[in-house]
Amino acid sequence: MSPAPRLLPAGDSAVVAEYGDAIDVRVNVRVRQLQRTLEALAHPGLVELVPTYRSLMVHYDPIVLSREAIEHLIAETAERLPEETREPGRTVEIPVTYGGAAGPDLADVAAFAGLKEGQVVELHASGDYTVFMLGFMPGFPYLGGLPQRHDRIGIIRRRRILYRQVTPFVFTAKPDFLPPLSYHLNFPVRENY
Repeated sequence: MSPAPRLLPAGDSAVVAEYGDAIDVRVNVRVRQLQRTLEALAHPGLVELVPTYRSLMVHYDPIVLSREAIEHLIAETAERLPEETREPGRTVEIPVTYGGAAGPDLADVAAFAGLKEGQVVELHASGDYTVFMLGFMPGFPYLGGLPQRHDRIGIIRRRRILYRQVTPFVFTAKPDFLPPLSYHLNFPVRENY
């Protein structure tokens, strides 16, 4: 029997099915299983399913489904999920450029971590990352899988703010969730807010 999610109301037309309080591959697999299974039902009262690291927000039409009915549907569906906590995935290799204009903080990251720039690149490139979810920016993945030995690399990435660039990296208290060093998007700076 599959563990039951905690069901939390989210306004008048959504319920959050929460599977834990940690960012964990097994928890995220359970969230995605629930999402796919609910999608397959094609229930007319389901409006949108929004997965996160550890929960699934289920938007529903309150004209079609009551809160009690949607909670029952989620609980019943979750109970029938398979016990499998690993998913087959596909591997996507993404070319990454380190240093220079593509990664202006490489020297700072290396200095902070007490490593040479080449060692930072080797450590970062050696990880197998898992895409937990896509974020608010189209196509921006929230990644996990950075081994714990990368702690100091992740810390400096979150402390350094590039004011003339928007750097879409994951803000998290855990250092093992970090996209490649070269993701930078340049936008014009607004001087007056």
